[in-house]
Order: sequence, then structure tokens, then C-alpha cells
Amino acid sequence: MSTSSVLIVYGSRHGQTAKVANYVGSLLASSGIATAVASVDNLPRHIMPSSFDVIVVGSPVYFSRHLRTVRRFVLANRDALNRTRSAFFSVSGSAGGHSEAERAEAQRCLLQFLEQTGWRCALAETFGGSMAYTRYNPFVRWVIKRIAMKKGGPVDTSRDHELTDWTQVRHFADAVSELVGRSADVRTCEAGT
Repeated sequence: MSTSSVLIVYGSRHGQTAKVANYVGSLLASSGIATAVASVDNLPRHIMPSSFDVIVVGSPVYFSRHLRTVRRFVLANRDALNRTRSAFFSVSGSAGGHSEAERAEAQRCLLQFLEQTGWRCALAETFGGSMAYTRYNPFVRWVIKRIAMKKGGPVDTSRDHELTDWTQVRHFADAVSELVGRSADVRTCEAGT
């Protein structure tokens, strides 16, 4: 391959993970890296993950679990992910929480996902998501509000609340950009860097 290329595959339920994936993609593209961004649910058949220099995968966390569709993608492409320089980002309310315990829970979910799938990525990060109250069905809105009340999060259900630290996302994009230049022999996950 003559130019470096990055594939970003994400799952998203209420839009925040898609927003993060597209932002990372735009930052990489603006630095001259050929970047393809695609939803795991609509991944074009002609896109072969193994044909990219770096593969980035993103998933939201709902009730301590990453999306099944993302898990299936990782399991189906695990060999390519483990042979290629790869990165993972996890988006959750816990990662944007106020307490160290909440952020530790987000990190635990991320590491558990990697362990259960057997994926040895070079880079992994957790990002705060959003509380998309206006997009939740009434039951989910009620549950999320109750959780937010217990943890001191936003409870105004008349609007959405963004918890993403965009500076942290920019740092992640910079780290992915650095992966493009590394040798393909990267094998250990640097979670939380």
C-alpha cells in the first residue's frame, strides 16, 4: 500500500459513538491519512479490514456491556486485528463520571471486552458518552435518570447532556496517527494511554 490508511468501524445506538468515530476520522484525514469511517451495521462488503494499516473500533457501553454487533465484528476479524496495528475506544457514561470508581468501572468494561474477545490492540481508551434523554424510550429514560440521580449526574430529561472530553478524543486521534508510523509488530494493549 503506497499511502497509510486507517479504518474506523463503530457501533452506535444513540449517536455519540458515531460522533466520536467521525471526529477521529476527520482529525486523521486532516493530517493527510487516508481514512474510512463506517458503522459496523452498514460496513460495505468491499471494505476488507486486513487491507488497512491501522484498524480502530469503537463501541458504546450499555449496562456494562459493549454492543453485540461490535463484539461479533471483533471476533470475526480477530486475526486481522491482532496482526494489524489496532486501537479500541469505548464510550460510556461511567467514563465521563465524576468519581474515580465510575472511571475505573469504564476501564474494567474495556479490559473485559478485550480479554473476552482475545483482541490484543496497541491502544485502548475510554471516553465519556452522553445522556441522550430526548432519544431514549420512556423506560430507558427512567432507568438512566435513576442511575444519574445516584451518581450525581445530569437528571434534566428535557435535553441531552454531553459527557465527552473532546481534548481526550484529540489525544487519542494523535496516538492513532502515531500508530500509522509504527512498525506492524505492536502487540500489547496500552489501555488508558
